[in-house]
Formats: sequence, structure tokens, C-alpha cells
Amino acid sequence: MSNSEIRIVDESREFRFDESFFSLTDDQSYIRYGNSVFTRISAYEEAELIGNPHNVIRHPDMPRGFFHIFWQYLKSGKTVAGYVKNLAKDGRYYWVLAVSTPCRGGYLSIRIKPSSKLFEHAKEIYAKALSFEQDIEKQEGKKVAAEKSHAFLLTELKELGYDNYDKFMKDAVKQELTSRSEILGKVELDVPSAFGADPKSIPYIELQGATAETSEIFAEIFSSLSVFHQLASELPNRRENMAELGPTLSFLALNTHISASRLGDAGATLSVISQTIRSLSKETDRLIDDLLRQIESLCDAAEDLEFNVEFASLASEICYFLAAELQGQSPEERDPNIGEWIDVVTQELVNRSHYIFDKLNDLNKLANSLSTDATSLSYKVGQMRVAQLNGRIEMASIDVTGNFLSIFEEILGVVSFALNECDQIQNLLTETNTDVNGLINMDSKLELCLRNIHSATEAVKHSSQMSETEQLNLISS
Repeated sequence: MSNSEIRIVDESREFRFDESFFSLTDDQSYIRYGNSVFTRISAYEEAELIGNPHNVIRHPDMPRGFFHIFWQYLKSGKTVAGYVKNLAKDGRYYWVLAVSTPCRGGYLSIRIKPSSKLFEHAKEIYAKALSFEQDIEKQEGKKVAAEKSHAFLLTELKELGYDNYDKFMKDAVKQELTSRSEILGKVELDVPSAFGADPKSIPYIELQGATAETSEIFAEIFSSLSVFHQLASELPNRRENMAELGPTLSFLALNTHISASRLGDAGATLSVISQTIRSLSKETDRLIDDLLRQIESLCDAAEDLEFNVEFASLASEICYFLAAELQGQSPEERDPNIGEWIDVVTQELVNRSHYIFDKLNDLNKLANSLSTDATSLSYKVGQMRVAQLNGRIEMASIDVTGNFLSIFEEILGVVSFALNECDQIQNLLTETNTDVNGLINMDSKLELCLRNIHSATEAVKHSSQMSETEQLNLISS
């Protein structure tokens, strides 16, 4: 059945916040596999979905501009997330937050139920974009409408406070997982025992146990990300403050030089001091520029890390529930290619996990480099403070007052502010480094879990290719 033949019903199909579902498609977006939650919510039979294009569940309320953005990411090899209103076979709808990524042979898409305040804003923006592109489509066609709707959506998101779609989608995933966690609390994932179990289910039990342990590790990492939230919120403020310091110090240094030159011979010493301040201000300005670049890189790295931890957490979750689901099925009920599908999903989890710990190490190096730059800046600013103090002493000896005095007082204020900003940055980085090192030390624990997942996946693949008699003979031997 084509979705254009479905009679739209303005009612939602409900599913629980503790349910996550996924689908695998080929590189042309034809469905290869979906778990039971997917088929249940979409109201299709599994056979009706497999081999059909994923847009069979596309709802006409979704603006084309959104999919233009979505596919731009995927075709570039990037992970992307967004709110999607889907159409079930019975004409009803269901909203999801979809996180999709390229994987072996096509694409993997994981979906959860959205509940944050940002979700409500997204629905309003979609409605505006749909109306906008429908007018364009009548005059210029679907392709142009999708491109212009893409630009329209980005403009709307900018008004909402997001400079680009990357910022929006990462915040959406963070808000949805946070909201979901608040609704559900801590979800306990049992580690099942294979003792006394049906032999045919043992590979799935082992996979479930391995992914339960992995999920616990990612839950711990996710809960530790609060330090990055603080970093991401505080450093831009520090960055903004520091950006003003360089030009201000350069301006004040120039004023001291001009004022000293007006004093003639009496201001010779002050002229030397002003030259020192001016030279230090140039070095300080350069260090501030370096610091600003480091802060921006660190914030971007922390944001990227968080997004990947969230994706890995969701991937681990769907592996766990899929393994639990498959335990209750007979070999005849399971997809004949289930071993391959599980391998695709678990491989994505493994790849993402390795990426996360690579990025944690990179983040640690960035934080150390930023700390070094902040220390260098503090040292240079401290030298300016000494020069300012010497200037005050010299002014007292030649009884200079007025404009010169006010300039030196202003320099003192700026220098004191700069030192305080450097201290704030150092305090933030000290706390961050402690937490990052703690997370890096979890690498060996996670690596063991990933090896267990790999072993369990290989067992599932082997089991799915064996006959029931072969499985029983293997167990009895």
C-alpha cells in the first residue's frame, strides 16, 4: 500500500517512553530490517515493510525541507538527528526523535518518543515551513521548494537561538534524553543468566548480558557529562569577556605612551614604562587570540563527544532489547539474516565506542593545552600589573596626576579582571581534567564489554546459520 492511498486520521499511535525502536535500510533507503516495536507502532506487518522504501511511513505534514537537511548529512557520511512525524498504516501518526547514521550496507535509524519543550517549538516551525514550501511548490516545483524550505528552516532555527542545524540537533538529543530520564528515572537492565535456558536462546542471552553491562557504562559516562555542560556554558562567557581585553589593553597602552611623551624629559621613565606596557599588551593580545581559539575548539569537542555518547547509549539500548526480543522467538520466527543485522548494529556500537575514547583523549589534550595558554596569559598579565605598579610609583615621584593617573587606574582594573578570568578558566579546567581522566580510565572496562559483545554477536551469527539439530548437537557436545 502506498502512503498516498492512506486516509489520514488526526490521532496518534501511542508508545512508551521506555521503548526505543530502530530500522536498517540499504543505501537507497529500502528497509532491510526493523524490530518488533517498529512494526507494531507503524501498524504494518514485517513483510509489508521489508523491501519497501522507508518513506512508506512518511507523513504529509512533514516539510520536504527537513528531509533535504537530513539527507544532506547522511550523504556526507554524518550522523543526524531530528523530529519526525510518521504515518502509520491505519492513518494515524506518531512523533519520534530519530537519530540516523550511515552504517555497513546503508543506514541505521534509532527512534525514541520525544517530550521536551524544544519538541513543541519544532512542531511550530515545521508547520510554518510546510505552509511556506507548499506555496513555492505550486510555482517552482518540489525540488526548488525543498531547497528553499531547507533555508527557511535554518532561518527559523536561528531565531530560536541556533546558529546552524548541527547546534539544534545536538541540543535536541540532549534535551530529549534528559527529559526521558526525568520521566523514567534510572532504568535497570537485568543481566540474564544462561543457566537452564533453552540452548537455542543462549547466544541471545549472552548478547543481552554484554549490552546490559555496556549500557551501564554509557549511563555512567552520560551522568558524568555535567562537567562538560558547565564547560560549554561557562567557557563561551569567558571567551566573550576575554575577547574585549586585548583591544582594551592595546588602547590603554597607546594612551600611556602618548601621555608620557607629552611630559618631555620629566616623563622619560614613564615613557619607558608605557613602552613596556604597550609591548606586553601586544603579547597579551596574541595569547588571548590563542586562548579564544582553544576555547572554541574545546567547546566544539565537548559538544561532539556528548552527542556521540548519547548515540552510543541508544545503540547499546536497542541491542539489549533486540536480544531480549529474539530470545522469545523460535528460529523459524527470526529473520533468516538476523545475525547480519545484529552484526551491523553492534559494529556501529563498537565503532562509536572507540571514537568516544579517542575523542576523550583529544579533549584531555585540548584542556591541557588551554590550561598552558591560560597560565602563559596570567604570567603576561602579571607582568603588566608590575609595570602598572612601577608607573604608579614613578608618577608619585614626579607628581603626575589627572589623565595619566586615570589611565593607570583603568589598566589596573583591566589587568585585575584578566587575572580573575584566567583563574576562572583554570578552575573549570582543573575540574574537567579530573573527570576526563576518570572517564578515560573506564576504557579498559568498556573494551572488555565490547569484546564480549563481539563474541556474542559471532555466536548469534553462527547460530542463525545452523539447523536446530546442529544447535542441539553442539550444546550436548
